[in-house]
Amino acid sequence: MLYWWLRRTVVTPVFNEIVILLFRLRLLAKSGWRGVPTCVVINGGRIGPLVERADGALRYKARTGKDGETWYGIVQEICNPALGRIIEGRLPLIVAPTAYRSLVGRRSRTGANPSFVFERLFDQYPDLFEGTRATLELPSDFAEQAREALFRRYGLASGTRFIAFHARDEGYLTQQQPGQNWGYHSYRNSLIDTYFMAIEKVVAADLTALRIGAKSSQKVPADWGPAIIDYANDGADQMLDVLISACAEFAMIGGGSGIGHVAQAFGRPVIWTNFIPANPWPWCADDLFVPKLLRRRTTGRLLTFAELKELGYFPPGAPLYTTAHFDDLGLDVVDNSPEDIAGAAEEMLARLRGEPPIPELAELQREFRQRYKPGRPNGGNISANFLARHRDLL
Repeated sequence: MLYWWLRRTVVTPVFNEIVILLFRLRLLAKSGWRGVPTCVVINGGRIGPLVERADGALRYKARTGKDGETWYGIVQEICNPALGRIIEGRLPLIVAPTAYRSLVGRRSRTGANPSFVFERLFDQYPDLFEGTRATLELPSDFAEQAREALFRRYGLASGTRFIAFHARDEGYLTQQQPGQNWGYHSYRNSLIDTYFMAIEKVVAADLTALRIGAKSSQKVPADWGPAIIDYANDGADQMLDVLISACAEFAMIGGGSGIGHVAQAFGRPVIWTNFIPANPWPWCADDLFVPKLLRRRTTGRLLTFAELKELGYFPPGAPLYTTAHFDDLGLDVVDNSPEDIAGAAEEMLARLRGEPPIPELAELQREFRQRYKPGRPNGGNISANFLARHRDLL
């Protein structure tokens, strides 16, 4: 007992501080001993956190006039080296597993990072991610080579336009850490079949639909047709993982999964389907979201948006993050219906066609934003068609 207490309270903290000091000296040397440059701690083991943290740091630099400064990202690994190389064009990455774990451990233990570590300042800059400016760009040779590989792989005509879609399940996480029970946030999952109606609209607009993500437990049914490709279950390729999200007309992402941040960083609009909880509010102005709803088990009644707000569904830092939490409150999580998802897809397709928003539906969005996200005039919007289908909840 004494051994474990000493290890936890003395040995590990001292070891972490020594590692952090040595890493600080390493950064100082990189700057030519002119001062310790700012460092961003990035979980490079998963594609979502890798790109989201880098994207946030780059947007912050631009927002605060620090584009001329050299910052570094520290990662324990880089899950997609092709994406890592693109990020390094703007934010050099240092792979240092021990220093990464020491910094994460210090933050967990003390609640604070060393002074040279960048903290996301959402409260200070609530519009940090708003707008559509891309922070990353595909090198022309990379884009040309990856497009050729994609079209050749699936027999697509040169110049084929496509979208990326994704239905969240536990396939990726189970593959990454097979021994862990991921049921604690299974409420974020969705069924691939509920996306078919939306994908039909996409295909009717002469677009190919590419299902993205890691190998999934849900497969795209074979009878969905040749214009719908289950890339996620067809063998991963680093270059194609990046290209599909970076060059899609738009991405349709389920459950707020991190892979949607790849499209976001490259300036592509995203439809966040089965979005729960509804925070943080989708960041970019061209984004749409379709939230999951909640139903009381005792009455079978859907909660209104006002009730959801009272429950803490919309503000940042909402406590609704485990399946058990909803169970304790006697609430069932209601997945988006095929009609909900298809309605959002139709909105995005209308934008691609250059059609103006329908005034009545735009007014519903304005009312929703005014009630549930005051002070944030920019950023993404809830699907207008979703609001029209659920007027009684507004």
